[in-house]
Amino acid sequence: MKALIAGLFLVTLFGAPVRAEGLKVAGTKHDFSTGYFNGTSTYTYTYGGSCGMCHSAHKAADVVQIWKRSAPTTTGWVVYDAANPSVGMTLGAGDTRFLSAADFVKTNSGRCLSCHDGQTTLGGSVVMAANTKNFGRDLHGKHPVGVVVPFGTEGWFAALRTDYPGAPASAAAKVKTETGGVVGCTSCHSMHSSEASSKILRSGDRCLACHDR
Repeated sequence: MKALIAGLFLVTLFGAPVRAEGLKVAGTKHDFSTGYFNGTSTYTYTYGGSCGMCHSAHKAADVVQIWKRSAPTTTGWVVYDAANPSVGMTLGAGDTRFLSAADFVKTNSGRCLSCHDGQTTLGGSVVMAANTKNFGRDLHGKHPVGVVVPFGTEGWFAALRTDYPGAPASAAAKVKTETGGVVGCTSCHSMHSSEASSKILRSGDRCLACHDR
């Protein structure tokens, strides 16, 4: 029975396009089996099909979601800080409002940024192109990531809402916090796809799922 379950899992993972929120990975920008051109070089990863760039059924770097890619290095991460928005907060400075850099790179945001930091290679010497998809490691001018969400305090709902205008019916599409109760990339985005587009996980007035104003 275990062998049968494992076999069905592998067929689902590698033998057919994986779907998330009704849309497939195959053929999207996250499908590296079709090749990625960064303006200088092309990187193509075909082993494991559409999923193989990030997932592996064997010897995964992180068994959670059988994640294959290594975490980015812990240096140089700066995130938004409401107390000092013009400069931000360098992770690792010991402020308990934020994750440590070592913990941050292991979150789902760290997984996204293992490609989108523009420093970690996709494969070989190819890195993400220097455009809007290459966010770098200074993220202080973007939506907060790696910060512990103070739900229940002024400006925040006590719990994540599911009844805001246009809220998705699917539980998988509702806003999530990442490891350590922090907000991150996957609070709003999906690495696979979404109910509305390949970029945004949640539909409707998304801000009101977390913010009470």
